[in-house]
Amino acid sequence: KPTLTDFEVLPGIDRDQALALIASVETQSEHPIAAAVVNAAKGRGLDIQAASGFAAVPGFGARAQVAGHDVAVGADRYMASLGIDVSSLSSSATVLGQDGKSPLYAAIDGKLIGILAVSDPVKRSTEAAIRTLHGLGLEVAMITGDNRRTALAVAQRLGIDHVEAEVLPDGKVVGLF
Repeated sequence: KPTLTDFEVLPGIDRDQALALIASVETQSEHPIAAAVVNAAKGRGLDIQAASGFAAVPGFGARAQVAGHDVAVGADRYMASLGIDVSSLSSSATVLGQDGKSPLYAAIDGKLIGILAVSDPVKRSTEAAIRTLHGLGLEVAMITGDNRRTALAVAQRLGIDHVEAEVLPDGKVVGLF
């Protein structure tokens, strides 16, 4: 179950107000990462407001209007598609990714306001399962929508042989023969 582990805002941004706006957008999404953000906001007792005009782009992010603000949250590729430069937070994203966390960016009214990280804890049985598969002479591959840094950090920790990262949802469908 993913949880929000980090939320860094740029100078001059009210952290709780920003998290409340982001969570207001994420309540409209079915994605587990969105649920982690909403749970974090509720856990802090923040006021989640009604969002209108919600639009999600699978594998990229989501956007809606909340309390008169245009609020967007998503991957770096989503921010780029919106014309929002995230380079000021690239060092934070690198550190988060190396820790195996999925960095997401948030923007309000077209301006970058911060970076969030969500972590999806690995089940205790995963390492043993991968060792068993290796013992059978099999290689293990991970296909994920996470960014490459995050995926490689998780793969290295678990002994996963091959990684395909930043894969959009329809790219994850694999036929079984």
